[in-house]
Amino acid sequence: MDIGNCPPKPPVPQTTPFAYPTVTAEIPTTTTTEPPTQAPPQMTKSPATAQCTIPPGWCPCATTTANIWTPYPTESLLVSMPTTPEPQVFSPCAVDILFVLDSSGVNRTKFDRQIRFILDLLDLLIIRPDAHLVSAIVYDGHLKQRIQFSFTAYKDIQSLSKAVSDLPFFGGKANTGEALTLAKQALRDRRSASVPALVFLVSDGSSQDDVAVPADQLRAEPNTMVYALSATDATDK
Repeated sequence: MDIGNCPPKPPVPQTTPFAYPTVTAEIPTTTTTEPPTQAPPQMTKSPATAQCTIPPGWCPCATTTANIWTPYPTESLLVSMPTTPEPQVFSPCAVDILFVLDSSGVNRTKFDRQIRFILDLLDLLIIRPDAHLVSAIVYDGHLKQRIQFSFTAYKDIQSLSKAVSDLPFFGGKANTGEALTLAKQALRDRRSASVPALVFLVSDGSSQDDVAVPADQLRAEPNTMVYALSATDATDK
């Protein structure tokens, strides 16, 4: 359609797109080099010399070399413990000796001779825990019947000799039968019934009481011998 002489529209300029500059940024990369993983050190087995200081057969280690990283040999040592104690075995010369010493009388003369007699007899013995042990009774009347020391009181000749020398003198009349009954009681402290016991009655033989029954009872003690000795002129009463 013609609308007159209007000027034509100016041409629409062509727009060229803006080109942004291209920027290339390089990001540095850091490479961490780890050391190679090392395996844990292996425990090595080192031989060690094992010295056995106890008798053969009782040592758990070998007598030459043993591996310290290995257990002891699988063989086990079984020790059998007895359920009841074994009986004590004494020396063949073990003897328990009991002196029953009469301390009656009006003076010490007879008594001192008896002491001297016992001391001379001790010189023939072996005073030792595994040999001869000695006990002593000193008596006179009813109220003076005493066990002066037991079998285990003295275990050497020096101390025993001094104890015998120091035995007391009582004086008065003798009850020998009662002393023999006390001797039976003293034998209860002997080491064992398997150890022979010797009982020496040292007296002049005079007694105010009966001696027959106590003497028989004393002789009936197991493994026991009874002897009557006199350091003076003895009697049969």
